[in-house]
Amino acid sequence: MKKSDKVPDSKTFWLFREQLIEKNIIMGLFKTFNETLYAAGVFANEGKMVDASFVKVPRQRNTHEENKHIKETGQRQGLGSEAS
Repeated sequence: MKKSDKVPDSKTFWLFREQLIEKNIIMGLFKTFNETLYAAGVFANEGKMVDASFVKVPRQRNTHEENKHIKETGQRQGLGSEAS
């Protein structure tokens, strides 16, 4: 495919998949695909999904001096024994 080619929509993919199922072809295709991946050293794990979503995290607000202190002592300044 080229960037200029039209991309099939989800209905087209769904209809194609249904045809593969009706003709009992889909399992053979997946078997061949998995064997090819295995031979190439890529292992497909069944039933696993990888989530690559972005989440907001708090920004670090420590100064350079505070970071140095944390690295040296393992504790944040001003918290005494409360820090872990």
